[in-house]
Amino acid sequence: MNFKLRSVAVLVAIFVAGAATGVFLAFGPLRFLAPRRPPIAAFANRHLDQLTRALDLSEKQRTQVESLIKQTEARLEKARREARDSTMIVFRELNTQIKAVLTAEQLPKFDAFQQEQTERWREMERMHRSRTERGGGRNPLPQPDPEGSAGPGMPPPGGPPGGEPLPPPLPGG
Repeated sequence: MNFKLRSVAVLVAIFVAGAATGVFLAFGPLRFLAPRRPPIAAFANRHLDQLTRALDLSEKQRTQVESLIKQTEARLEKARREARDSTMIVFRELNTQIKAVLTAEQLPKFDAFQQEQTERWREMERMHRSRTERGGGRNPLPQPDPEGSAGPGMPPPGGPPGGEPLPPPLPGG
């Protein structure tokens, strides 16, 4: 019986360690390797320029399209906020479930771990905001050369090697 209890305890400890690692990686160092989303305004300006070039928009059409894009900016920002908020709800639920598995000795450690992660996340958000306000940012999206040649990170003219067609472009991309 003692062996079974120890086996269950080891499995629970492995699960908790895996869950804690997942939370750490979600808010920790790997998060910063992912490309940052450009600010909505940058997307809007780039999208307007691309549409103007691709469709040869008249000045009147450009003004109308610009107005439509500006109207959509607030909706896009709201959608991003809602996605972030719902993600945070899921993480709070996960943390509650993890706490239910932990021992009395592990709870203060978990609370300290969460506090460290929250502070790290807030610091990264502050850094991101300051970069965005300065007009900088990390991992900018690759842009094609105006003459149509491939730039860094862009597929070569005519598509990727091997003759496979490119996937349809994403909006604004």
